[in-house]
Amino acid sequence: MMEQVLAEPSSKAAVELVQRFVKTPSLIAYAEPVRVSLILPIYNEGMILLDNVRNLTKTLNRLGLVSEILLCDDNSNDGTWDAAELASSDRVFHLRFSERIGKGATIKNALNAARGEMVVILDADIPVSLPELSGAISLMEEGHQFVIGVRRARPFTRTRRKFLSIGFNTLMNILFRTRVRDHQCGFKLIQRGAADRLFPLIGTDSFAFDAELIVKARSQGIPITQYEIDWLEKRNGLDSSLPAFRTTLAMLIDLIVLRTVSIRSRNLLGVHRVTNGFFKNPITGKTLPSEITMIGSENSNLLNILRKLKFQMSVQS
Repeated sequence: MMEQVLAEPSSKAAVELVQRFVKTPSLIAYAEPVRVSLILPIYNEGMILLDNVRNLTKTLNRLGLVSEILLCDDNSNDGTWDAAELASSDRVFHLRFSERIGKGATIKNALNAARGEMVVILDADIPVSLPELSGAISLMEEGHQFVIGVRRARPFTRTRRKFLSIGFNTLMNILFRTRVRDHQCGFKLIQRGAADRLFPLIGTDSFAFDAELIVKARSQGIPITQYEIDWLEKRNGLDSSLPAFRTTLAMLIDLIVLRTVSIRSRNLLGVHRVTNGFFKNPITGKTLPSEITMIGSENSNLLNILRKLKFQMSVQS
């Protein structure tokens, strides 16, 4: 049976971490309700994480909102653990998963620890400016349910990546009629009630999480506000830690699953949730199971093909 503990570099660090969170009452409850929970999915971000979190914390302090930052570590194997520990404070919490479960799965599981009345999902390189973050939060304060970032034209984006993005967004609109221009922007804000309603419906665990969240919002009648932003590219080369073509291919596989599940022949393909590893909720000190999606089908050939494709994508990422 899988060990029900955090995957950390040393037992001493684990003990100190748990003691710090459990023994400090201010980490269990604020005097005021948490207004904003920022979820940052991270994987091998050790080089950039500490400075980015410190800058983000300063930004949130200027906005004057009671907030928290959840660093959701998908079992990184670089210096992310140390950086996340250094960044941790009474408003910054490190959630490390004991198994690699995917970007989408880390976000869905992190919602169990988040306490905010609104949830902000943001890429770890913090590619939005203070005015744009403030503007998006203001829209939420005005009553918008779901605000998604839409990147303006990016002149320095590589041609191949630009064509892949256009093709993916076009395919999404054809298959699901989302009427959205940018499905994969790593900046989304959602009211907690809407998140609690939508997240359990999402079967995607990978990078296609953003796209499926939009699809589910449309199907559930939750209004989507598209908010234009200037995307601040902060990475060398591609703006993802994974090659663009392979990432897009993995998302297309998820789209095949999503589209197949959404059609009437639901017995052809289905998804269900299973436990895969654990993570420590640093706010309560409790160990919680992390869940992932499994594909099920009465058609064994289709099932085997999809599983092999998804496995190949996962082992190469």
